[in-house]
Amino acid sequence: AMNMLMMTLPGIGITYYGEELGMVDYRDISWNDTVDQPACDAGLDNYKWVSRDPERTPMQWSDEKNAGFSTGDSTWLPVHPNYQELNLLTQQEATFSHYKVYQSLIKLRQSRVLRDGTFTAQALNRQVFAIKR
Repeated sequence: AMNMLMMTLPGIGITYYGEELGMVDYRDISWNDTVDQPACDAGLDNYKWVSRDPERTPMQWSDEKNAGFSTGDSTWLPVHPNYQELNLLTQQEATFSHYKVYQSLIKLRQSRVLRDGTFTAQALNRQVFAIKR
């Protein structure tokens, strides 16, 4: 929902790594698999608090070994276990997917109204914030 909002607002639309697929951080990276130096320096009891590894896992290109990211025996960080369902190839082949919604938003963002139009916002009540383009 927040990406949909952001893609319809004025300014530069930012897409972080994997957002167009709905990729999520892999929070269960073990101490032994941790490669982020600040996390390693934090030690076994604290590494999860400072590690940047969860958001640095390999891109999930397909449902093949290592999510299609590498043909090697392993990747520098483990691939998120959801890669077999959540990957680019599967979403490209699906009738409806997060990736296809994102593609539609990018096309919509190129429309004259969103590119050059005006913007107004108003709090209608405590639960509703309206944006008019």
